[in-house]
Amino acid sequence: MVLKKGTHVNATHWQVTAKCSGCSKWGDEDTGITHLDANAENPLAFAYSDVPVNDAAKNDSSFNIHDRIGHWVHDFSQGANANFAASLAKIA
Repeated sequence: MVLKKGTHVNATHWQVTAKCSGCSKWGDEDTGITHLDANAENPLAFAYSDVPVNDAAKNDSSFNIHDRIGHWVHDFSQGANANFAASLAKIA
């Protein structure tokens, strides 16, 4: 579900804010399945580049390899929100 608040497009950038249901696992039998546990610590990663994408107005624009990557562990249980459904309804 794409959330209207937090989703923006301009001439140089695009941002999509979405609620994803069922996105807590990925992979395949060859590489293995990764599962996120909402009640525990999970490994996360990031990547970025100082070089912009070829055409920022297109969400399928190509880009070069990343300049920097990193990994950390985040405790998902700390982000629990008992009123999540009500909060989501306000921004959907």
